[in-house]
Amino acid sequence: MNLIANISAILTIAITYLCIRKGPQTKSFQWIIWYCILNTIIEFISFILAEFKLSNLFIFQFLIIIESVIILNYFKLVSITVNKYTGNWLILALTGLYLFQYNSLTNLNPFNAILEGMIVFTCSLTYLSDELRIPKSNIIVYEPNFWFVTAFLLYYGCTWLLLLCAQYVITETNIFNYVWNVQNIFNIIKYIIIFLGIRFLK
Repeated sequence: MNLIANISAILTIAITYLCIRKGPQTKSFQWIIWYCILNTIIEFISFILAEFKLSNLFIFQFLIIIESVIILNYFKLVSITVNKYTGNWLILALTGLYLFQYNSLTNLNPFNAILEGMIVFTCSLTYLSDELRIPKSNIIVYEPNFWFVTAFLLYYGCTWLLLLCAQYVITETNIFNYVWNVQNIFNIIKYIIIFLGIRFLK
């Protein structure tokens, strides 16, 4: 693992620890805690597999499925519009679609990650639209969910575009490593923004 990947992993673990210490203060924050725990578990498994020089790509394929369920449940609680149009049927349909696209334990299929990114990006914009129409707080920057959603908006909004571009140049190892480093940088930024949201939890 390079320096950027190490920083990304350490920050993921640190923010997860902070979330657990804060405890489930609201129903929506429970899903943020599960999101962080899931990513920490993935970091540990990926590290162990890397030590044994085993492919960890299949871990990320399953991560996408579980992560999508967690994030959609979070948005159902914080966004009126997402809650109105998102039911368990959609989550099941997405899971089925992800599994249908899952075709290898060792090859990276970016379709699922791109689809997840587009869905989370759309949900984030929907939340912000709801806040503009019916604000939950007089000053939005004091609202923890604003920071959590901003983290998702930036991370998933950028990474799905990154993966979409990488799909055409993924055969070159150097470019793949560069894409992975950029993804880790976005992950670092995501958790810094989540930390800001935690600071505003009462």
